[in-house]
Amino acid sequence: MRKPCTIIPVRPGRSGAKSKDPLLVIATVLMVAALAGCGGGKTAAPLPMPITGLLDGSTLQPVTIPTGQSHSLQNPDGTRTVLTCPPDGPDCVISRTEDGTPQYTGGAPTVATYTPITGLPSGHTLMAGTLPAGETRTVHDANGMRTVITCPAGGEACVVSLTEDGAPQSTGGTPTVATYTAITGLPGGHTLMAGTIPAGETRTVHDANGMRTV
Repeated sequence: MRKPCTIIPVRPGRSGAKSKDPLLVIATVLMVAALAGCGGGKTAAPLPMPITGLLDGSTLQPVTIPTGQSHSLQNPDGTRTVLTCPPDGPDCVISRTEDGTPQYTGGAPTVATYTPITGLPSGHTLMAGTLPAGETRTVHDANGMRTVITCPAGGEACVVSLTEDGAPQSTGGTPTVATYTAITGLPGGHTLMAGTIPAGETRTVHDANGMRTV
């Protein structure tokens, strides 16, 4: 906030005459500049700025997020959005325009949307970390089942994290989940090949000893 200032006028040596004294000219310029800098102790209030990165249909309501803290909200599609007010700065004051557009003053909140990772078996060993686009991660559960998590190629990396209750979630890319169960009972030397068996159908394979397995 600028402080009010006091201006001391400088009068010319001869009243009623235009002086060309260089000192008088300099003093006049300084006085005009000082007057321009006096704002009566008032500064213009900062204008609200729009918040980007929120999903369509966001349920964000007016709220003040203290510096260094976060605010979480659920989205209609089941995802969760977290707004974080940066540390070492002013609080993030969230409001809405007349047409409902979210905006802020003070600190600029960061926005991250988390998608639940579904399809994992109970007891899985998936840990937090970044899975690059196009790569996979294999985890196992207590029953020996194998689950492969794939981050789609050609997109963002899948950043996996866990909620406070241990539920897996991701930001960036959305990973796909496929769980594989070992097929037991096949004889040694079987000829079973990879492929898809439609529901209700069978596949017959043979081994080196002529045994037939269905």
